[in-house]
Amino acid sequence: LAASLALTLGAARVFAQFVDATTGPLGDRGFGAGVAWGDYDNDGDLDLYLANYGGPNKLFRNEGNGTFVDATSGLLGDTHLSTAAAWGDYDNDGDLDLFVANILSTNRLFRNEGNGAFVDVTRAPLVGTGYGVGVAWVDYDNDGNLDLYLVNYSQSNKLFRNLGNGAFVDATTNTLGNPGVSAGAAWGDYDNDGDLDVYIVNVNQSNKLLRNEGDGVFVDATTGVLADPVLASACASWGDYDNDGNLDLFVGNDGVANRLYHNQGDGTFVDVAGDTPLGGATAAVGAAWGDYDNDGDLDLCVVPGGPTSRLFRNDGGGRFVDVAGAPLTSIHRGQGVAWGDYDNDGRLDLYVSSYGSANMLFRNVTPNGSHWLEVKLRGMLSNRAAIGARVEVRVGSVTMIRELSGGAALGSQDAPVASFGLGHATAITRLKVRWPNGIVQVVTPPPAVDQAITVVESGITDATRGPLGDLGSGAAVAWGDYDNDGDLDLYLANAGQANKLFRNDGGAFVDITGGPLGDDGNGRAVAWGDFDNDGDLDLYLANDGSANRLFRNDGGGTFVDVAAGTPLADAGPGQGVAWGDYDGDGDLDLYLSNFGSANRLFRSDGGTFVDVAPGTPLADAGNGQGVAWADYDGDGDLDLYLVNFGQANRLFRNDGGTFVDVAPGSPLADAGPGRGAAWGDYDNDGDLDLYLVNFLGAANRLFRNDDGTFVDATSGPLADTGNGRGATWGDYDNDGDLDLYLADYGSADRLFRNDGGGTFVDVAGDTPLADAGFGVAVAWGDYDNDGDLDLYLAKSGQANKLLRNDLASNNHWLQVGLWGTVSNRAGIGARVTVVAGGVTRTRELSGGSGYGSQDALVASFGLGPATAIDSLFVRWPSGTLQPVTLPTPGVDRRVTFTETGSPTLLSLFEATWIGEGVELRLEFGEPDRITGWRLERADAAGGPWTPVAAARRDLAATIVLLDRGVEPGRTYRYRLIVYHLDGSTLTFGPLIVTAAVRAFALESLVPNPSTGPVEVEFTVTREAHVRLTVLDLQGRQLALLADGVYPPGRYPKPWNGTTASGRARPGLYFVRLEWPGGSTTRRLAMIP
Repeated sequence: LAASLALTLGAARVFAQFVDATTGPLGDRGFGAGVAWGDYDNDGDLDLYLANYGGPNKLFRNEGNGTFVDATSGLLGDTHLSTAAAWGDYDNDGDLDLFVANILSTNRLFRNEGNGAFVDVTRAPLVGTGYGVGVAWVDYDNDGNLDLYLVNYSQSNKLFRNLGNGAFVDATTNTLGNPGVSAGAAWGDYDNDGDLDVYIVNVNQSNKLLRNEGDGVFVDATTGVLADPVLASACASWGDYDNDGNLDLFVGNDGVANRLYHNQGDGTFVDVAGDTPLGGATAAVGAAWGDYDNDGDLDLCVVPGGPTSRLFRNDGGGRFVDVAGAPLTSIHRGQGVAWGDYDNDGRLDLYVSSYGSANMLFRNVTPNGSHWLEVKLRGMLSNRAAIGARVEVRVGSVTMIRELSGGAALGSQDAPVASFGLGHATAITRLKVRWPNGIVQVVTPPPAVDQAITVVESGITDATRGPLGDLGSGAAVAWGDYDNDGDLDLYLANAGQANKLFRNDGGAFVDITGGPLGDDGNGRAVAWGDFDNDGDLDLYLANDGSANRLFRNDGGGTFVDVAAGTPLADAGPGQGVAWGDYDGDGDLDLYLSNFGSANRLFRSDGGTFVDVAPGTPLADAGNGQGVAWADYDGDGDLDLYLVNFGQANRLFRNDGGTFVDVAPGSPLADAGPGRGAAWGDYDNDGDLDLYLVNFLGAANRLFRNDDGTFVDATSGPLADTGNGRGATWGDYDNDGDLDLYLADYGSADRLFRNDGGGTFVDVAGDTPLADAGFGVAVAWGDYDNDGDLDLYLAKSGQANKLLRNDLASNNHWLQVGLWGTVSNRAGIGARVTVVAGGVTRTRELSGGSGYGSQDALVASFGLGPATAIDSLFVRWPSGTLQPVTLPTPGVDRRVTFTETGSPTLLSLFEATWIGEGVELRLEFGEPDRITGWRLERADAAGGPWTPVAAARRDLAATIVLLDRGVEPGRTYRYRLIVYHLDGSTLTFGPLIVTAAVRAFALESLVPNPSTGPVEVEFTVTREAHVRLTVLDLQGRQLALLADGVYPPGRYPKPWNGTTASGRARPGLYFVRLEWPGGSTTRRLAMIP
C-alpha cells in the first residue's frame, strides 16, 4: 500500500527545509514544557500557548502577518510548575477554552469569553494538587461534551466527565487511574469502533493500552509486544503512517530503543522500528506526526530532551530517513513539540519548547511542489471543537486518515486541523468525516486541492439530482408512494407553471408527469389520500384562481381528474388543503381554504363529495392560508386549525360532526400574517402541540398543548422573525423528540433541534439546511428507506432541493405504515403510540400540514438509545384501539399494520434481516376466510417477482419464515399474495429489507432490568470462535455463557442470574460478546 501511495501521489522526495522564524516573545527563555496550537480568537490563524515549568506561562496571539504578540493576561500567566496545556471548547459556545496542568499546585480551567478575555472557572474536582504532567480533552462517551483526562506523575490519573452544564465529575475507574508513575497519554480510536481508546505511558511499569468498550468501561488490551516492560517510556503518538486505515503508535523511550507499533487491524500490533532510525536509543521526551513535505504520508518529529531534534521523513514501505538539519538541530533540551500551519500556506510549521533555553518556531519552506488540503471542523451534535473526529481523504486509490487530538505527548497539542499532503494528485476523490457521535458525513462535491476548508457537522447532504432541482415557482410538495413499490414518490405544485410527479426508482427520481398531472394552473396546495379506498393514493390539487383537481389513481401510473362537474373543482383562490375523516365513517373528507372567499368542507359520502361548510364557522371567508387536521383534545375525532393572513386564526373543535371555534381568547387566535401551521407532540406528553408560521417579519409561535389548553411556549430561536412560509415536525436525528424545520422566504432556513425541556437550538449553521433562497414548502420523508427522515424543499423561482439525511447516528428507530380496513385505507388521522425506554411517543398520520404540503404517510419514530419496544398501539379513525406485538427487540425496522375489525385478513406482515437471512412474520386474523397464500420476492423495484422457498416454523398464530437465499449488502422486496374464499386475490406489501453486512452483535437481553434469569441472544455473521461472558464493573468475569466455534446465525443463551458466589447482587453488570478482531458490550441491570 505504501508503494502504491508513492506511485499514485508521485511526490518528490526532498530534504526538509525550515527557517528559524522565532521573533519577539516566541523565543521565551523560560523552562518550556507543553505547547498547544489553537485559534482562540477565531480570526483564522493559529495562536500558541506555552506552559513554563516554574516561570510565567505565555499566550502568543498570531497577528496574521508572521508575527506574534504576547497576549498573556491575568491568571493565564500562571507562574506555578506548569507542565501541560490543551485547548478544547468544553462549553460548546464556539471558542476554545484552555486547561493547564500543574505540579503540586492548582490546575486551571480558563473559560474563553470570546472577547480576548479568559475567566478562571476551576472548581472541584478539576482543582487537584497532584503531579499533573499531561492533559487531553476527549469525548470518551460521545455525548457531545468534552471530557478531560489528566495524567499525574506518581499519583492516580483522572478522567473527568463533562456533565454539559459547566460541571465535571470524577469518572475515573481503577483501570484508567493506572496506579504507578505515568508520563503521558495518547488517545486514538485504534480499533475503529467509533470511540476513543487510550495508551498510557509509564516510567516504572509496562505501558497500558486501554480499549474503550462504551458505557464508561475501559478494558486492558495490553497484549503481545505492547506488554513489553520498557520501564522508561516518555511519550507516545498515534498516526497512520502507512495509510492502511489503522492508527499506528510511536513510543519514545529514555535510553532504550524507541518503538513503532504497526497496527495489524485485528487488535494486535507488531514492533517494526527494528534497525531503522526510529529505533535509535535516544532520550525521546516529545514526538509528533505530521506530513511536513505534503507527499501523502506522515513524517515524525522527535525531541530528545538533549541536543539535536530529529525529523524522520517517511519514504513509504516502512522506510524513515532522518532529514533534520539546521536550524532544527539547534534546539537544546527540547521538551514540547507541536505541528501547526501558523502562516496558512499549506505547509506544517513546528514549535519546540526548550527547558532553560530559547524556544523556537520553525517555518516550513520545503519547496516540494506538492498539493495539500486542510480541513477544519465545527461540531454541532458532537463537541463544537470536533476533537476525536476522524477525517478521511481519498486521492486515486489511496486513503489517508487524520484524527483531531485534544492533547498528546508531554502535555502538548498539535493544531486541531486535519492536514493532508496530496503529493502530485490534483483532485480529491472523496472527503469523509466520522464525527465523534457516529455521524458519517461525506462532503459533496469533493473540495479542490490547495485550500483550507471548514466542514460543519450536519449529516445532511444535498442530494438534488436530475429533475428534482426543478426551477419553477415551487409552492407545495407532498410525499406519497403512489405506485406501491415501497419507496416514496414526490409531487410538486408550481404556481403558474407545470406541476411535476417524480417517481422514486430506488433512490433515483424520474419525471413521469403526464396527462392532467402537469396542470399548469396556479398550484398552491397538494395532498395525497386514498379517497376511494382502493389501495392506491389519489391526489388533490388546490389552485389559486383556477379549477382545483382530484386525480384518481387508476394504477399503472394512470391518473384521471374526477373533480370536473363536482364541488371539488372549486375555482376560488385556493391556498390550503388537507384530507381527514372528520366523521369517522371510513372515507376521507377534505377541507379547502380560500383567500378572501368561503372555505369548503367536502364530506365524502361513499366517494361523492358534498360541501357541508355553508352556514357553519368552517366557511370562514377570511384570508385562508394553511390548514391542518389533528385530534388535539384526544376525544377520537379530528379537529381543524385554520391559518388566516392578517386575521384571527381559528381552531375548530369537532364535537361529533359539529364544529366550534375555540380559538378566541387564547393565543391560538394570533392575527399576524400567518402562512402555515404544523401539529406535533414535541414534548412527548401525549397531546399534539402546534407551531404557527408568520410572514413579513412577524414572530412565529409555538403553542404547547396542556391537556387541551394552549400556552405560548415560544422561546429562543423558535420566534424567528423572518419571512416564514412552510414548517414541519420530524425527528431527524432519531433521538426521540420532534425537531422542526422552517422554510424562510428570502432568508436562511432553520432546523431547530429539540434538546428536550422546551429547548430548541438552530443547527442549520453553514450546512445545506440553511438555504437562504426563496423557500416556500417543505416535507419530511424517508425516500431512501434507511431509517432517517430526508427533506424536500420547494423554492420559488430557484432550484428546489432534496436534502438527504446521512446522520448514521447510533440512535434506534421505528417506522409504522398503516392499512385501514374499517377506517380509510391510508390510515390518515390514525394515532400511533410507541413506548420504548420508558418514554411514550405519539405520531398522527396527517392528510396535509405546514403550508400546502404533506409529509410521508408513515409514523416515523426516533427511539434514541432504546434497544427494544415496550409497547405499541394504534388508535384508528374508526375508534378501534389496536395493540400490536413486535418480535423482540422491535427496533430499526419498517412495519405495516392492518386494522383489526371486519374484515381483517392479515394482522401482521413484517420482514427483518437477522444475519443468517431475512425473517418474515405473518398472522392471519381470519384464516378461515382464505384458501391459500404465496410469498414472493423481488431484487429490484420493478421486479420480477418470484416465489420464495423459505423455512417455516409456527409460533402460536404467527407464521415465521426464514429466507436464506439472500446476499449481504443487497436490498430485497417482499409481497404476500392472499387468495380469498370469495375467489378474489389480495396483495400485501411490499416490505423492503436490506440484507446488511452486519457485525457480530448482542441482539437482546430480556428482561432488562431483571430480577433473575436473563435470555441473551447474539448474532454470528461468519463462522468464528466466540465467547459470551458476564462481567462486573471492574471487568472481572462472573459467568461464561458461550465459548466455542459457531456458524452464522442467531443464538439464544440463558443466564440464570447466578455466579460462583451465588445469586448476582442487585447492581450494574456487563454482557460481552467477543470474536476474532472485535467485541461488543451491553449493560445489564439486576434488581431486587
